[in-house]
Parts: sequence; structure tokens; C-alpha cells
Amino acid sequence: MDDEIRRQLEDLLLNIQVVRAEVLKTRGDLMARIDRLQDALTLQREEKIVDQSTILLMRRQIQHLEDRVQTLEEKR
Repeated sequence: MDDEIRRQLEDLLLNIQVVRAEVLKTRGDLMARIDRLQDALTLQREEKIVDQSTILLMRRQIQHLEDRVQTLEEKR
């Protein structure tokens, strides 16, 4: 009887080790996925910032041109 219990305990310990290994692998996979998602989100944010900066620059340039046109019209 003791041998049977000992064998079952060894099997249980082996199964626990397998589960631990799978948990660690899954954790690693999840962390890698989170890193990829974070990188994608950061890239999107950077693109939006660049786009907004470009829009602001273009608006300033348009306003400057409109001011120059108005000045030229006033000189006529």
C-alpha cells in the first residue's frame, strides 16, 4: 500500500512540475504579446503626434500666407 501511495505522490509531483512549466511558458507568451501590443500602441501615438504637429504647422503657414495676402491687398 505504501508503494502505491508513494507512486501516486511521485506522479502528482511530476504533474505539478509539468503544470508549472506550462504556466511559465504561458506567462512568457503573454508578456511577449503584451510587449508587441504596447509597441503597436506607442507607434500609433507617435504617428498621431506627428500628424497633429504637421497639421498645426500647416495651419500656421496658411495663416501666415493669408496675412501676407491681406497685407499686399491693403498696399494696393
